[in-house]
Amino acid sequence: MPKEIIYWKQRNGELIDIDKMDITHLRNVLKLLIKRNNKQVQLCPNCNEPKDSIECCGFDATEIDIY
Repeated sequence: MPKEIIYWKQRNGELIDIDKMDITHLRNVLKLLIKRNNKQVQLCPNCNEPKDSIECCGFDATEIDIY
């Protein structure tokens, strides 16, 4: 079975096969994804912790199924 090719879309719209990227480019992509992910985290205005984390002062565990 042939391996699926996955592409990364560059800023200029060009698609690159991820398997053909050099290590520096892969590192930069990883850093970009981490930065984007961190920006999406909403912090609690009271405790400055992520709103959905157990450390947050307003964390609500009523809808968590532990069984």
